[in-house]
Amino acid sequence: MLNLGLRTSGVTEFIPYIYFNEGENNIGEYIARWIYDLSYFFIVITILLNLIFGMIIDAFGELRDQKIQDEEDHANVCFICGIERSEFERHGNYDDHVEREH
Repeated sequence: MLNLGLRTSGVTEFIPYIYFNEGENNIGEYIARWIYDLSYFFIVITILLNLIFGMIIDAFGELRDQKIQDEEDHANVCFICGIERSEFERHGNYDDHVEREH
């Protein structure tokens, strides 16, 4: 059922083929099973896929934050010395230090 359900576009397309046999009239069981299957696919597809997409989006957000931090460090910290721009600005000029000393 899981295989057939995921290959079709919805639960309502394949349930009649499974639950209605010729000569049987079990509409109550059909409706109960339809609600059960619909809730199962709602939980699996909607909730679990949203959790997976949330993890992916969060991972890309962390990568973006790391890139911003790296660019900020590149602009404000001397790569060779590891000293911040604010230290150089107290005693001299950061840009002169980066261009002339390194």
